[in-house]
Amino acid sequence: MPGLTGQDATYKWIGPQTPVWTDAIASVDPGFDERWIAGRAQPWRVLPREGGAVYRRSLAAATACGVPWLAIETWSGFDEASDIAESVEYGRRYLDITRTYAAWFKAGALPAGVRIETPYADSPSVSTVLGASDVSRGLTLVPSTRDDAGLHVPVVEAGQAGRRTVFLAPDAPEAYLYFRVDDGFYFNRPQDVRIDVTYFDEGTQPIYLDYDAAPCASAWNAETMYKRTTLASASDTKTWKTASIVLRDATFTDHQNQAADFHLVALDGQPLTVGSVAVTKLP
Repeated sequence: MPGLTGQDATYKWIGPQTPVWTDAIASVDPGFDERWIAGRAQPWRVLPREGGAVYRRSLAAATACGVPWLAIETWSGFDEASDIAESVEYGRRYLDITRTYAAWFKAGALPAGVRIETPYADSPSVSTVLGASDVSRGLTLVPSTRDDAGLHVPVVEAGQAGRRTVFLAPDAPEAYLYFRVDDGFYFNRPQDVRIDVTYFDEGTQPIYLDYDAAPCASAWNAETMYKRTTLASASDTKTWKTASIVLRDATFTDHQNQAADFHLVALDGQPLTVGSVAVTKLP
């Protein structure tokens, strides 16, 4: 905990949602389901195990990240479906995964041919279409939360659905839409990417994009983990437009709030409504 003396490192427990890293510790979890825990309020947090695939991906990403320590945040969490102990349901499956990947983590590298395996590992692009029910293909809008000024609501503008930022207070300077890029698609890479954003053009404030440009296992640095660039200049046409930007130094290593890779910024009480976002790897 911050303020304690004699500690070597600290990290935030958040693995049930997504793997996270500091410059010293990677924290991972095999999945999570709090629907059966008495007293837990909705919306429930659920991360399906996918037969062990979530755990393997998290351990592979932690190894690729290159941090010195690995925190496996669970053992017998049967009530929240985060257990890796031997069980009637899974046998020794998660112990075997732990043994295999722990050896690779200690060796400091994944073997040739082993990668962060996801359905989008070989895809040229990922995308999400926003609305009352988002359609995400390897790119996910972080759920609406008051934490980190990330509130948003579904809306319809000019006949098209989207998601609109909500400011925490009338005088709040900024509000955000946070996005996570599938780690199998892009993680800690030096490849150019293009981001395309379809947005409803209203007001006159610029639309900013803050993206993660810090290598994994970096010490905290807001200038690289929240590197700001201008995506578009609003002109209040009350029409849908598409803006594109090429990033040449993005890492997308989950350093932002809610383990996001980038976020769009609304300024000074002017809402930002977004219909779709796509990320494409460039040659």
